[in-house]
Amino acid sequence: MKHQEWLSSWSIGANLQDSVRDWFAGVDAVTVVSEAPQAPLQFYNEWENLVNLANMREERVRPWYLHGYKGKQVGSFRVGLQDARAILSVTGPMSDRVFGVSRHIACKYTRIDLQVTVDLEDRSPMVAASIYHSPNLLSQRERGKLWMSYHSSPEGDTVYINRRTSPSYARIYDKSHDFLKPQGTSWRFEVELKEALCDKLGRILENLSEYEGIAADYVVGWFGDRGLCVPLGVRDKVSIPRESDSVSGNDQTLGWLAKQVRPSLIHLKRAGLHREAQNALGVQLIFPDDITAEEI
Repeated sequence: MKHQEWLSSWSIGANLQDSVRDWFAGVDAVTVVSEAPQAPLQFYNEWENLVNLANMREERVRPWYLHGYKGKQVGSFRVGLQDARAILSVTGPMSDRVFGVSRHIACKYTRIDLQVTVDLEDRSPMVAASIYHSPNLLSQRERGKLWMSYHSSPEGDTVYINRRTSPSYARIYDKSHDFLKPQGTSWRFEVELKEALCDKLGRILENLSEYEGIAADYVVGWFGDRGLCVPLGVRDKVSIPRESDSVSGNDQTLGWLAKQVRPSLIHLKRAGLHREAQNALGVQLIFPDDITAEEI
């Protein structure tokens, strides 16, 4: 993985930093719709490709319905039609393949999930409960600044942030059961985006080839804005410096723009997507004429 610098100055969850053994991030779900004439054929072809790649050819095909769409499903791969509109929905580690299809046709992204999964050295089954009962977050809930819910199950606990109908909706949950690991050793921090915010993000992601860095940045920032730390430990050459108290919030933001956003914008510029980047950000961008390849 490329060298990144992560700002982890939030107190809630920071106590897990030293026990992080490893982590990974990426796209965990994508749903895209299109009325382009070629969309049904391309979406159904990609659905077949996903089923074959996942070695699920022998799995039973089930009917699938969503908001008027009718189609079929195998595992977490779903495809369907509603009049002239086609839909492709994928959940899991193969979700980012959807961008390879949708980037070539007129479409709209209706859901994108980004995730960071943290593996811990020791069992910590009370992470979700500790976060939910944190005095600071309890105070925010009482003042109507934050909506949260907590669910406990034999397979592990989950904290939900925001309502499911909100443009952004997040979960922190014990992922250990899915990985066949001891409970409390693998925790997922996940942000689900919908509506206009989701579509803008999709326009950026469909022009990238590496999703881990931008997914980790977005998830860390989303939870950080709400006072929660996503505890990313040191992996490979990844460093997690703590900013001194003298560094202002504006300085941190400018540093993040220079280190994380600038390379992506240069990439989009070289891909001929200057105007799309401007529209996504809502600002006018001026690129130097002497941008070198080393800056990408």
